Amino acid sequence: MYLYNEIDDSEFLDGGQSMIATMNPLHPAGERPAVAGAGAGGRGFEPVFVKGRHKRNLCPVKKIEQLRWAPMPDEERSRRVAAYYRARDRAVLRAPDGVRPRFAGVWPATVARAVATGVARYDEKGELRIVNVDQ
Repeated sequence: MYLYNEIDDSEFLDGGQSMIATMNPLHPAGERPAVAGAGAGGRGFEPVFVKGRHKRNLCPVKKIEQLRWAPMPDEERSRRVAAYYRARDRAVLRAPDGVRPRFAGVWPATVARAVATGVARYDEKGELRIVNVDQ
């Protein structure tokens, strides 16, 4: 099996890109080169190599006889889930006004979580501001 053009989730986890704009809605998940192909590992495949370039990954995988997959450690999974929430919250808060009604059901919880996790803050005028990723 040959996985090509797999997105590198650092584009929206570590960078300023919108998760919503970056991810293909039909794509199962973004992966960093270190974990690209790991999902295939639980299904009888292992990466031959992983090559990252321009925030995209190339990952040919081969069929293996015996599964060698190990679940992600709890601490790492918790960090990744939290990073995905922060990226999602940034993307929702950056949504253009014309799109925001689509997020009406999650808006209050998104704002509360974003402020609590430092993704956003209220300025001196009481307006919600997204905090730069680099800060």
